[in-house]
Amino acid sequence: PNETRQAFPSGINGFERILPGPDRMYPDTDMPPVPLSEERIERAKGRLPHAPWERRAYYKKLGLSPEIIEDLVSDRRAPFFKQVVETLPLKPTLAAVILSQTLKSLERKGFPTAHLEENALLDLLRRFTDGEFAREGFPDILKLMSTEGWRPGEAIAKLGFVRLNDEDAREIVQIVGRVEESLEPRDPEKKWRYLMGVLMAELRGRVPGEKVASLLREVLGTEIEGNRRPIREGR
Repeated sequence: PNETRQAFPSGINGFERILPGPDRMYPDTDMPPVPLSEERIERAKGRLPHAPWERRAYYKKLGLSPEIIEDLVSDRRAPFFKQVVETLPLKPTLAAVILSQTLKSLERKGFPTAHLEENALLDLLRRFTDGEFAREGFPDILKLMSTEGWRPGEAIAKLGFVRLNDEDAREIVQIVGRVEESLEPRDPEKKWRYLMGVLMAELRGRVPGEKVASLLREVLGTEIEGNRRPIREGR
């Protein structure tokens, strides 16, 4: 039989236990029971992760959109997201987009962001809240961190994401904006989009996209419907 048998003094043997497999009971039946105190049980309860429905309620209270909530609710970095929003002066929506959507998007494109340590990500987010770079710089910084193994400070320095003040940013926007009179077509919407592309290629990570859009409106002296759209992180 597919079992372990025991020998008796009389010279015969008998069944002792079945061999390891799907029918065997665990913990091992040869092991004595281990008493669990109420204190130990309560400590274990305190370390349990939140259930999905508890996470959804928490994210809804933070004002996250349904789309972001569903992206984040099953994300392995969900506990880290909670730590971030409770320790840094960072908008929950931005933290959720970076930790869930942006990282997943880069992973799908072949960048090994899954192995990025939480300490490194926390350092990066802290540097953002300290004003070291603009939010549009996140994807490029994360690419270098994941492929080169650089720390956030090294990646920021390599990319040259030195935050510009309003005066310097305004001067650059004015220089680019001076060419608008010679641009074709004359459609203000298309002209605005073209100039925003030129400016963001130079100012990405150094000036927030919303600030660039505001300064460009001032230079063009017109209201463009398209530039009212929010500048979003790439997914």
